Amino acid sequence: MTEPAFPYRIFPLGDAAFSIEFQQASLLEANEQVHFFQAYFSQHPIPFIRSLVPAYRTLSFHVDLKALVLSNCCLSDVIQHVQQVVVKPQSTSPADGKIHRIPVRYDFDVAPDLAWALTQTGLSLAEFIFLHTKPLYRVFMLGFLPGFGYLGEVDSRIHLPRKPSPQAVKAGHVGIAGNQTGVYPGDSPGGWQLIGHTDFPFIHHGIPVLRAGDSVQFYAAES
Repeated sequence: MTEPAFPYRIFPLGDAAFSIEFQQASLLEANEQVHFFQAYFSQHPIPFIRSLVPAYRTLSFHVDLKALVLSNCCLSDVIQHVQQVVVKPQSTSPADGKIHRIPVRYDFDVAPDLAWALTQTGLSLAEFIFLHTKPLYRVFMLGFLPGFGYLGEVDSRIHLPRKPSPQAVKAGHVGIAGNQTGVYPGDSPGGWQLIGHTDFPFIHHGIPVLRAGDSVQFYAAES
């Protein structure tokens, strides 16, 4: 069988699901493959696939087990079909996700961990804001809360550790944990370092505004 230009592995998740993990050293490149194949399999459905779930490096396939059994097929048949697609050279790319420009107040009055973050990193407030707003962040995946996007990757100079234990967080707080950043779309316990606040609405008519594969550009709002 022809091998693809990227490393991957496929593994079962019980009797009715399996995942493909893209194993590039770069998380960004791996996540691009996740969203490419999510788009591909959405546009070119495979029999018995009920839903697709993207994550950082994995794309999970949930199978209609009843239909599979009634057709005298098994999970390995579906996996083999997916693998045949993955190893083929792909010459097209999915459409780029939407870019969301989000204003953030980097203000000590609304960002309880901002002063600590400056001490931790040794940066001035202006330097910290510049490093946080400079990247165009990819929405790697959604999770934890409806509308919560895991965004990356954060500049290494402002990597911050998670808190030892979760604390109460209000909606709109912008946080950093390791090489990721994100915004709490609702009130929730949370362990990320809170370095800003935004009034951007992450839920619209009950539907998350961000989608996996979108991009986010933060900018400093006037206090």
